[in-house]
Amino acid sequence: MAPGLELLTEGLMKFKKSLLNIVQKEDGQMALILAFVFLAVLGTIGISFLYRMRLEDRAVSNYQDSLKADYLAQAGIERAIAELRNDTNEYDDLYEPWARGFQESLGEGNYEVSEAENPGENEKGERLGIFDEASKINLNVVGAGKYHEGWTPWEINLGAITA
Repeated sequence: MAPGLELLTEGLMKFKKSLLNIVQKEDGQMALILAFVFLAVLGTIGISFLYRMRLEDRAVSNYQDSLKADYLAQAGIERAIAELRNDTNEYDDLYEPWARGFQESLGEGNYEVSEAENPGENEKGERLGIFDEASKINLNVVGAGKYHEGWTPWEINLGAITA
């Protein structure tokens, strides 16, 4: 055996003998105190373990919810793409299925792709849905003559703006 290991074993044996002597001399009083100390340490370890398990449970629940939300968002995007691909007519109007929006339930959640009826008061954040950008009027080119009321990209002098 290694010399360091023999020394450690000898020290542990002496500690065990001295502990047994103390417990036997005091007629069980020391044993009761040691039992209470042992129970207190064990209780502290148990409470900290329960607290950690509770935190882990919350973290798992939050991760599970975020994963479900991510999959629902991806499903909404895929459904919107499918609606646009299924649009076979030559014109776009507000009464087509993709313009009216849609709602679908999947498992424990659901998704909705639509434009808000009255955006503004109660709506905060970004508006989500399918928008027909090609049918909007470009207000930058509505003026009469050579110079318009708005700016066109080649009329903007970025040097004048930053100076």
